[in-house]
Amino acid sequence: MDNGANYQLDDRLLSMAYPVAFSANTLIAAVKEKRSLESIKAYLGSYQDRPDFKESMSNDAWPALYHAAEQNSAELMSVLLQYNIDINAVHERFPTPLLAFVITEGYREAMDTTRVAKLLLACGADPNSIPKDMWIKYLETPREEAEFSGNSVDAASAWCTQEERSKLALSLHLTHRYLLHLANRLPKTNARSIQIAEAYNMSDLLKLPYFLIGQRPAADFVMRSIFSHVALRRDYPFVMAFAGASGLGKTEMARALGDLLSVKTTVIDCAATRDSWALFGPTAGWNRNQDGSILNNFLADNTEERSVVFLDEFDKTREEVRDALLLITENGNYVDRRTNTPVDCTKTIWIIATNYGSALIDNYYAEHIEKLSEDKKDKVNLKPLQSALKQAYKNMFKAPFTGRISLIVPFLPFTPSERSVIVHKFVLAFSTRIRQPIDRTPKAERFFGHCRLTLIEDGKICNALSAQFDDKDTGARELKRAVEKMEDQFVEEHNKRDRVITEDVNDGALQCFVVRRTAGGDDAQGVTVYAVEDEEGGL
Repeated sequence: MDNGANYQLDDRLLSMAYPVAFSANTLIAAVKEKRSLESIKAYLGSYQDRPDFKESMSNDAWPALYHAAEQNSAELMSVLLQYNIDINAVHERFPTPLLAFVITEGYREAMDTTRVAKLLLACGADPNSIPKDMWIKYLETPREEAEFSGNSVDAASAWCTQEERSKLALSLHLTHRYLLHLANRLPKTNARSIQIAEAYNMSDLLKLPYFLIGQRPAADFVMRSIFSHVALRRDYPFVMAFAGASGLGKTEMARALGDLLSVKTTVIDCAATRDSWALFGPTAGWNRNQDGSILNNFLADNTEERSVVFLDEFDKTREEVRDALLLITENGNYVDRRTNTPVDCTKTIWIIATNYGSALIDNYYAEHIEKLSEDKKDKVNLKPLQSALKQAYKNMFKAPFTGRISLIVPFLPFTPSERSVIVHKFVLAFSTRIRQPIDRTPKAERFFGHCRLTLIEDGKICNALSAQFDDKDTGARELKRAVEKMEDQFVEEHNKRDRVITEDVNDGALQCFVVRRTAGGDDAQGVTVYAVEDEEGGL
């Protein structure tokens, strides 16, 4: 359908908005017909303050969620979930819970539904709607047959017949199982916290653990501290230090914070910032003063607004750079170097990321944490470690700047299970790339497309890859190298077919590739990728 036709249909939807009476059927049809996100938001927004609107949404609009799931759109799902639709309801007309539908739809269409599943769980979807034995040990492959241990079946999963369980066993990949396990362990947010979070537009901050792999203590530190800082309306910046080795998720957490708080984020490479001018730009009267700098211009653009500044590789800064940050991080006062006008940075959240202190963290982890149970690891006392890091920072960064840091957040080494989930994250990203249609246009030139990649016993595969390629000094980056080796195998297997690649392949069945563990093989990564000639002629 061309853009003109799309615009006409969007206009038609908007013509049915208030003062026309709200119709759940109109909304459902709009979602099913893939009307633009902007038009659906505008349609719903026109009724936001109308009596009985939320009740009508709750009672009648639930099919729209399933159509959003078919599109695998986390953005559309997020919009719909703002309007009081019960995501745990089981409907007589369609008894499959929304979360289960998202998971099985992903397998059916060979698409990664992680973002939508993550969103649903973060918004309160009950993980127990999926039979618990299928994910409680998330590295293990789910069984098609239930193992009954004498305990009664959870009421939330009573809908799951043997036929549906068989579908779930095929569909539940490692990351799904990890997220279900995580959701089951996270404490429920109480009504008072929800009330305060909604009042200060930070409800999504409470979802932070879902957007990271591991790092539960770090996420808890950050959530509690930012929640208090914002709720108490403190009129000065908030400064955190993210401490730990490379590849442990420091940058990912900073970006997740910006997204969840719905604020702008900038990342500054401090390794390339040698002096205060490189950080903020030249002062008035000097050459190129009118250009400012990335940080100067970001702060000016976000004056009086909440924003996140991530100072990466801060341990490589010189004292001149740290001194230039003293005033702005203490009281939020700043002057735009381009215009010499005041900038209000009192709401800025500053994050300094540093590898300095990683040896302290590794030693503390090995001595006090590594052998603890999962429950105890989540609640471990890190105050002695934070105190040791603060003293180390005073020696490295000097007392004046260290005194501006309100919170030091240690990033702990990943557990073996968490490393397997990280490997799977990279596998999913690759699977999504090769699932796209083949595109021979010069701009795209995508030869590897229209493919389905299936991992047989994905937990064992990812565990094998992580065990052979893990390096504590490089963290997740080395795990990505393991997946790249698997990708290389895929290319070799893909190219064994002696025929040219054309876009006509997109009209047929998906080309199927399978990844299995190698038993006693000599290959570096312990897995093998091979093509499958299926009955539908996928290859």
